[in-house]
Amino acid sequence: MNMLSLFPEIEREGIDFLDIGCSGGLNDRWKALFQLLNYVGFDPNKEECQRLSKLPSPYKNAHFSPYAIAGDVGQAVMHLTEFPPCYSILRPRHQWLRRFSFHNLFNEVGKSTVNCTTLNYLAETEDLRADIIKLDTQGLELPILRSASRILPHTFCVETETGFVENYVGETVAAELDGFMRQNGFLLFDIKIYRVGRANRFAQRSRQQPIWCESLWMRDYRASESWDIAVPLPNRAQAIKALYICKTLGFPDYGFELTQHFHSTGLLSDRELTILSDSRIWAGADKVNHRIARLFLLLPRVLRRKIYDSLGAALERQPPV
Repeated sequence: MNMLSLFPEIEREGIDFLDIGCSGGLNDRWKALFQLLNYVGFDPNKEECQRLSKLPSPYKNAHFSPYAIAGDVGQAVMHLTEFPPCYSILRPRHQWLRRFSFHNLFNEVGKSTVNCTTLNYLAETEDLRADIIKLDTQGLELPILRSASRILPHTFCVETETGFVENYVGETVAAELDGFMRQNGFLLFDIKIYRVGRANRFAQRSRQQPIWCESLWMRDYRASESWDIAVPLPNRAQAIKALYICKTLGFPDYGFELTQHFHSTGLLSDRELTILSDSRIWAGADKVNHRIARLFLLLPRVLRRKIYDSLGAALERQPPV
């Protein structure tokens, strides 16, 4: 037995993924989840969203929205740079950036006006929700998360790309984000540091300075015990998706700690705890047969529902592995 056969609702419902700043694509860490993602990508460039929507999608569902996600609703000036992934509604801090070898990427080539919105607004108007949020927003990560109080308490995993210093005027930096995430019941599980050399001939011989990082955070559902931080208890669907995310990202130790916690709170049965105590169920990412899955989705909804119910009943009768 694998985790998807134990919890078939993961495939049925999918995992809700918000990609804020989607033009750069997703980190390889997410590939094993692609086929399960209800993916929503945000990019303020309408033409880019249209282009992305026409490409073959590896996701369960995909939608691209031409919004600039920010900390406030309204219009803002987008600073256009030579390297499009460096576009931001914050102005590059040129005096600082010129000290480094990559400064040409931030040279401004124009400006445009974009409509900004917040995750809270989209949660209210479009019922937006997320199991996972990925942010690559050139210095706006913290304002965006501060304006996501309707979504973040129900989010399990967050990936951020944040500077260690203000590479943009008014950028919130990694130290500020770290404090916010811990105060909101998240733990740091992974970090990848990016270094850049100075704009001189010794750059390639140097260890180079850390300039920004990608950080992976997961919610600590036991934060009230460890840190006296109130964290909402997940429902069963959120709990089992959290376990699958832990498994897929390579953190079975945390997944099993959560398994024991969810069992103690009544979200998992004794049988499910027994099965999840077997190390084999945490080994690697489960694979879904795409061809069978696509054919299955062609069946009428009523028939699909009957098959899911029959499968669930069969699994309940199956002895633990």
